[in-house]
Amino acid sequence: VMKRRRSFAKIAVSNVLVFLIVAISINLLAAIYLDGRSLWKKIFVPINGKAYTESLPDQDYAYLIYREKEQLETQYVPYVAWARKPFSGKTITINSEGERAHHLTTNQPVKHVRFFGGSTMWGTGVDDQHTIPAHFNELHQDYRVYNHGQSGFVSRQELARLINLVNQKVPMDVVVFYDGCNDSHSVCEGIGPINSHREAAKMA
Repeated sequence: VMKRRRSFAKIAVSNVLVFLIVAISINLLAAIYLDGRSLWKKIFVPINGKAYTESLPDQDYAYLIYREKEQLETQYVPYVAWARKPFSGKTITINSEGERAHHLTTNQPVKHVRFFGGSTMWGTGVDDQHTIPAHFNELHQDYRVYNHGQSGFVSRQELARLINLVNQKVPMDVVVFYDGCNDSHSVCEGIGPINSHREAAKMA
C-alpha cells in the first residue's frame, strides 16, 4: 500500500511539474512572439517609399517620423485603457500625461481648447507642429490647445478621457471630438462588441 501511495504521489508531482513547464513555456513563447514583432517593426520594417509623399516630400524626414512612432510604447490608464509613455524625439513629443505635445504659444491663455480623437487627431505621419491641434493653435495663439488624441481610440474612450479631465477640474472652454474611423473599424467590422476597443482581446 505504501509503495502504491508513493508511486501515485510521484505520478501526481510529475504531472504537476509537466503542466507547469508547459504553461511557463507557452507564456514565454507568447511573450517572445509579441515582443519580437514589436522589435522587428522598430528595427527592420522598411518605410514605404511613397509614404507621406504629398504632405512630406522629404523622405528622410518622413523616415524619421516613422521610426520615432515605432519607438513609442503604451501603458495602462484607468477608464481609457491606454496612453503612450513619455517620449522626447526630434519629431514626436509625448508629455507626462501620455499625450502628444506641440510648442506653447502663450503662458497666459484666454481660452483652453481640448481636442479628442484617434490617430488622425493624434497626428500619425506628421511631426508635433503639424497635428490638427497644432495648426489650430497657430491660428489662435492666445489659446492653450491640448491634443488628447490617441492612436486607435474609439469615441467611448475619448469620452472617458474627457470625464477623467472633468474629475481633475482642469480648465476647458472648448472641446472638439473628431471620430468615426476607429468606431466603425473596431465595432462594425466585428473586431469586438459594441462596448469594446481594438486592444480588448490582448488586454484580456
